[in-house]
Amino acid sequence: MTASRQYNIFRFLRRFLFAWCYKSFFMTSAMRVKLLRLAGVHIGKYCFIGHHVLFDDLYPENIYIGDGTTITTGTKILTHFYSPKIKDYEVGEVRIGRHCFIGLDVLIVKPVTIGDHVVVGGGG
Repeated sequence: MTASRQYNIFRFLRRFLFAWCYKSFFMTSAMRVKLLRLAGVHIGKYCFIGHHVLFDDLYPENIYIGDGTTITTGTKILTHFYSPKIKDYEVGEVRIGRHCFIGLDVLIVKPVTIGDHVVVGGGG
């Protein structure tokens, strides 16, 4: 199997995991966290990930979430944008500290570092 074919299969499986985590209403937060870790997101201990939280599926390895952080429903975390100037993706990291609370419908984009014990209000 060629390297590009392996990459395409891995990318397909990763997108499937993200879609399943996003759409599954009856999935517990603990199961959602385990699946997101499997897909490449760095998530600490005792985290809560709510329903309909959307993670960047192209570069999930650039997302870091600290221990004890709560991310509520509707939050979107993006680590890349397409730049028409350079005709390629601009990629950055998103780091969320320990014991943070991210409110409803917040959009977090690259590059950003949210410190420890921070509350980000809802974006709705």
